[in-house]
Amino acid sequence: MIKLKPISIKYFLLLLGLFFINLSNAQSYESLKNKWLNDKSDTAKINAGLQLHEKYYYQSNDSLQSENRLLTSLYYLSVKIKYSIGIIESSFYLGNNYTVQIAPKKAIEYFYISLKESEKIKNDEFTARTKMGIGIVYFIKSNWAKAIDFFEGSLLINRKLKDQRRMSTQHYLIGYSLIALQKYNDAKLYIDSALVIKLIRKDTTEINECRLALANIYKGQQNYDSAMKYYKNLLPYFLGHKEFVPVSIIHTSFAQILYKKNDFGQALIEALKAYNYSLLTTAPLPKIESCNILYQIYKAKGDYKKAIYYFDSYQNLKDSIENSDFASQISLAQATYEFEKEQVTIKAEQDRKGISI
Repeated sequence: MIKLKPISIKYFLLLLGLFFINLSNAQSYESLKNKWLNDKSDTAKINAGLQLHEKYYYQSNDSLQSENRLLTSLYYLSVKIKYSIGIIESSFYLGNNYTVQIAPKKAIEYFYISLKESEKIKNDEFTARTKMGIGIVYFIKSNWAKAIDFFEGSLLINRKLKDQRRMSTQHYLIGYSLIALQKYNDAKLYIDSALVIKLIRKDTTEINECRLALANIYKGQQNYDSAMKYYKNLLPYFLGHKEFVPVSIIHTSFAQILYKKNDFGQALIEALKAYNYSLLTTAPLPKIESCNILYQIYKAKGDYKKAIYYFDSYQNLKDSIENSDFASQISLAQATYEFEKEQVTIKAEQDRKGISI
């Protein structure tokens, strides 16, 4: 049974590490587009294309498909001329986009390309961001232990860079993963740490995401009164901002607590609300959780036809994000990355000692 409660899609984009780069020599759309399409220098074309993406694609509501077309062109041109910055940034953003599109195979492929190139030229910022991106893919696939490994790897670099914002995000993600592993005391330490920074930054959405995590911790610890207090205080905010993922989470949590108290009638009302709100999102986990609690409630009420329906829905959704095909793909990507990294290390050691291959 999956324990993690998902975060909102809007905030999820923030957790992928998509932070803007300030450009002092910002140029107009037409100027950058013309340079990207027509400049005689491939390096200048790529730089213009990256700025075009940063200013007019990534920061706009343009479709992911058109953004992907630009990034793919940038990536292949960068590979052609062996331009590291172009490879790193284009593959990183492609990884982000495919993560949002729930296409983890493509996401992991591009993230590992970016990670390899970032480490090669010792670009700490993108090494940290790419590790976080890989962690997010594991996070989505419910592989909490591996997600934590990559989040911690990213956190270690960001501590060195003294990047408080990204550090708070990684504390938050590690905390959420620990909730899934039912390590509630450890989770609370990370969530509290993230909350301190977010309170300083006065970002209401991020603060409330942390408070939602705290509510989930209290629920896991069976401190239902504290959990319900948090959920009830948070619900109006998320409803008002049409953040239907956390709204679905909260109603699912109400249903789970009422189910534990054997109040199946009220639990069913809350579970159906959770399910209906989950249909307004593209995120799979709210549907999984609401279907699971609906199955349990209908089973307890003796309505086995509906119980079987929601159990089948739960199982199909769960299988769709935990398929073995993905597991083999991500393992192959990681194994290839680790093998190539080891070969580079061996070659460097041989060069140092003056040994020929």
